[in-house]
Amino acid sequence: MKDQNENLRKPRGTEAYELILNKILAGEIQPGAPIVEARLAETLGVSRTPVRQALFKLEQEGFATSSSGSGFSVSSLTEREAREVYPLIAGLEVIAIEESGPLLPTIVDKLISCNEKLAGAKDIAAGIQIDSMWHDTLISCCGNNRLQSWVSTLRCTVYRYETYYMSDTALIAESVKQHAKLIELLRDADLDELSSELKRHYKFGMEAVVLKLTAECAAIGAGKLH
Repeated sequence: MKDQNENLRKPRGTEAYELILNKILAGEIQPGAPIVEARLAETLGVSRTPVRQALFKLEQEGFATSSSGSGFSVSSLTEREAREVYPLIAGLEVIAIEESGPLLPTIVDKLISCNEKLAGAKDIAAGIQIDSMWHDTLISCCGNNRLQSWVSTLRCTVYRYETYYMSDTALIAESVKQHAKLIELLRDADLDELSSELKRHYKFGMEAVVLKLTAECAAIGAGKLH
């Protein structure tokens, strides 16, 4: 009889997908860097087929890029993508809140607790993780599984940008302040203002990211000129 753990084991393609995505999100594979299929296949102890399947999925989600003759590489971070993704995730969270209805008050205490943890975060990496947890909690009452899946994918993209560019710990305090305002609006059942404030919250994050991207591009351009 097969071992129970073997029966419960994830498909190889799923394992490969999660491994590569986690390496990208953790910054172990930098933007623009090649993704070496043979090395990943060896790490997983599998053939290249599930690794290739995982890479195709990551390409569809925007985390990887393929080019003829060069294989796959980690997608670069761009101002255009940031300007596209942040409003998208904000809009989907608004829909999730609208669909949560009377269940919303049940998550207030969880949101407060999570925000207190965010206030105590000692570094930006921990802050970004807790911030993601806060937003996951905000939409946790929504029963639309497809919407939740889309938000999850977009959250990974946002996480990636914030990991690389939200290096100022002062932004943690600002997020805590904005979260507190959102919690009050939720508690008051002012969903219209809550939706507007949530969009402003994401716009603030997007503008912080774009500012960092613009500064880096300017620095690279100056380096090439001198």
